[in-house]
Amino acid sequence: MNTIILRQSNEIVGTPIYNTHLPTAQREAQTNGVAATMPMLLAARAQQSLSNDIWQNWFTASTEEDSGATIAGKSMVVVAHGTPILRPDRIESAYREGLYVGGARLTKEELNSVAKNAIHIDDFFGMTQEEISELGVQYSVVLPFKRARQTVSGYQSIDGLYENPLFIARAGGTTTAHQFLDKLRTEKISNYGQWHIFNDVDERQAQGRLLFLYSHINGLSGNDSLINDGRFVRV
Repeated sequence: MNTIILRQSNEIVGTPIYNTHLPTAQREAQTNGVAATMPMLLAARAQQSLSNDIWQNWFTASTEEDSGATIAGKSMVVVAHGTPILRPDRIESAYREGLYVGGARLTKEELNSVAKNAIHIDDFFGMTQEEISELGVQYSVVLPFKRARQTVSGYQSIDGLYENPLFIARAGGTTTAHQFLDKLRTEKISNYGQWHIFNDVDERQAQGRLLFLYSHINGLSGNDSLINDGRFVRV
């Protein structure tokens, strides 16, 4: 697997970067390029056949999911595309500090930094793809912690994912989410996986982890440990 086509029109080609040490893979993917975010990976899958490499392998997304209570005491989940906090040096420092249920222990100041300019999920639902594209690679979407926790963690009907707030935030908007789900429907796939950690963590403890996109139709995950192999796509 040498290249990944991320888009067919105005073709963008990405290079898979794998290492058994996640921060090393991430560091290489971010050298002379940008590591693909979850919206980029899902958009690629929506445009490719299930036999394509983008479906056949699992990938680590350059999208982090941070949760906990901010300085103001509000418990929230922030889906941050472009990994504003969890970059290689910070992940390695999290290893040294000791992980929390597999995630990095964040400070309230770090959580505040990604939540400060984040788009509320209700506003995000109403944004067009053009408006979202203008945000660039790095932007964040915020949900109340309890609202994120109420979403199903596991395999589920794709019908419910069309308006699922966590899935929409992870996918980078309704357009990308719906195009991806329409692809599943075209392939006669009725169930898809989406996992989160919010039933297993204290909503007051600030913590973060990267999102993973599993191979084939196994879904996307926000409950994997940061101590993991890494497979990013460098664009």
